Amino acid sequence: MSVLMLRVFGIRHQAPSVMPLPPDFGFQAQSSDADKMRLMQHEVNSMAFRKIGLGNVPFSYFNKRNLVFADKTRYVQKLEELGSSAVMFLRPRRFGKTLFTDILQSYYDRSLAAGFDANFSGTWINDHRTPLASSYYCLRFDFSLVPPQPDRISQGFIGAVIAGLTDFTVSYPDMGLPPERLNPDLYDSPSSLLLAFMCNFMLHAGPDARLFLIIDEYDYPASHVLSSEGRTSREQAFSAALQERIVKSFYTCIKSFTGDSAERPIARIFITGVLAESLDSVTSGFSIATDISSDAEFNAMAGFTRDELSKVVDGTVDFSRLNGITKEQVMEVMEKRYDGYSFSQYADERIFCPDMCLNFLSGSKRQHQPGDLQQGKRCR
Repeated sequence: MSVLMLRVFGIRHQAPSVMPLPPDFGFQAQSSDADKMRLMQHEVNSMAFRKIGLGNVPFSYFNKRNLVFADKTRYVQKLEELGSSAVMFLRPRRFGKTLFTDILQSYYDRSLAAGFDANFSGTWINDHRTPLASSYYCLRFDFSLVPPQPDRISQGFIGAVIAGLTDFTVSYPDMGLPPERLNPDLYDSPSSLLLAFMCNFMLHAGPDARLFLIIDEYDYPASHVLSSEGRTSREQAFSAALQERIVKSFYTCIKSFTGDSAERPIARIFITGVLAESLDSVTSGFSIATDISSDAEFNAMAGFTRDELSKVVDGTVDFSRLNGITKEQVMEVMEKRYDGYSFSQYADERIFCPDMCLNFLSGSKRQHQPGDLQQGKRCR
């Protein structure tokens, strides 16, 4: 999601199969048996280890590019069992929220059904597919695109909504707004743009068509407003009030179309963010959302558990090339620097910051030594 790509729970790590070496593998006649074994081991290792994906890697890349993956797909079923039409999930930045929203879209979006098997091969949900798989028209907004400046918030929101609606139109030309209606100059607010889309969707979609709305980083502009430096308190208050008014009207519009009927075709909503402080501006106009951020059952839906991180290390690090450094030493360093998160007082496990861990492991692989053991920063 998002942020880094870290699937939290049960990493996809496939045990390497030792392939027979071809007759012309190239051993020199004078090579010792030990040399042959070292060459063979190097060849096997090159096939066995997965790559580390850094940054906002699309979910579809993980299998395609052999990237290491902590499998969080079991939470897809858990969210269905929750029974809430709208879910709010808050976590720190770079914690894998965007990746999880990508998992949800890949799982539910009808337009992505053809790639379902390729994307989910080897995951938990592929063997526990629910009846709702590939059944929704997914609409996704990324509000990290909204600039925090007070004079740009409204147009920034409209631009972010247009970006999501444009992707929807590409996937569903008959149901999305036509290109000539995706002009930001035609709308005075994000809510008026959303209203235009919903009316068009209901006009052209069948009575059984249902939307799954995914909103990533709903509070991104607010986080800049609350942490901004160099502004007077009056400027901050004005910016916050403007942002609240725009956000409240937008989510009020969403709520008016949320249900399970032809007149209210938004059947499900998933929202991610960072700041609980911004919830007031959303929930005052959007009282239907269930906040699972502190629910022990979803404590590990983003980030790495210790067991998941251990599997990531097994799947990516060749310790034979690390000058005597052991897995136990690497795990100990990461526990000291990147562990410590718990999002529920009832949770049994603490969670590792995935972005920091993957960057640490990536540096170790590049240097062939954990020189990063002394360089990592705490993820707090």
